[in-house]
Amino acid sequence: MNQKKKYAVISHDAGGAELLSSLIHDTDLDCNYCIRGPAKNIFKNKLKIKNARNFEKIIESSTRVLCTSSWESDHEYKAIKYAKKTKKHTIVLFDHWVFYKERLTRRNSFVIPDEIWVVDKYAKEIASKQFPMVRIKIKKNYFLKNFQNYLSSNHTKVNTNTNTNNILYVCEPIKSHAIKMFNNAFYFGYDEFEALSFFLKTLPKLKIKYNKIIIRPHPSESKMKYSYLKKISNKIFISNSKSLINDILSSHSVFGCDTMAMVVAKKLKKKVYCTIPKSGKDPSIPINGIIRLNKNY
Repeated sequence: MNQKKKYAVISHDAGGAELLSSLIHDTDLDCNYCIRGPAKNIFKNKLKIKNARNFEKIIESSTRVLCTSSWESDHEYKAIKYAKKTKKHTIVLFDHWVFYKERLTRRNSFVIPDEIWVVDKYAKEIASKQFPMVRIKIKKNYFLKNFQNYLSSNHTKVNTNTNTNNILYVCEPIKSHAIKMFNNAFYFGYDEFEALSFFLKTLPKLKIKYNKIIIRPHPSESKMKYSYLKKISNKIFISNSKSLINDILSSHSVFGCDTMAMVVAKKLKKKVYCTIPKSGKDPSIPINGIIRLNKNY
């Protein structure tokens, strides 16, 4: 008789937390949790979890360890190392399309999971090249599926017309990621402030009509980080909404650099623009139809 799988779930960053919490919510996984950082609120909003103070006990009492990956923290990295010592089967869910090995490396020490989960064929192709000896599975993207279900159940029509008169800008902590992973604030050739400056400089050329520019900080960022923008224009507002979907649905166009929120916006049939300046490296998002300002303006 096969032993029922029990997962020790370890997560810190917001992107992976959105995918993993949605997957657990919509499937029948038996889990214990050790959640930290921005992931904590995401998991608590979707699941009734009992959050452990440390991961050692829940790893020891589980048959498998299921982690997201992190830029901001060593939480998942340390959990995988501990799981390896205790001979537990380790799984990592990747939520993006870049820097897989870097997310699993700290101080030149690299951990290799027993299994990798991704949510699309592009990520599987990338992961297969970087981890040729590791089993890789494509899992359903319940995070995006839940957005689409929300729209269907509420009979909401998503459009890019003037029925929604706002512009949404989705932020991400590019500079801190670059410092944490590469010890170089401008590893990507730009930071979030340069991208915002490029966006504001280019926006008049687009001749887009709007009432407000809504700035949505990343879940790991303080709302005060971008408060200086309100001095630039009385049309700029910092989002107070907990719901990404509400901000997207109240906007006809969505701007950002290289974040999953842009993928969500595209799936919801919004016009999406990439604001990486000309000095920056190309975005990793493998979605057609995102307009790159640095190529067109």
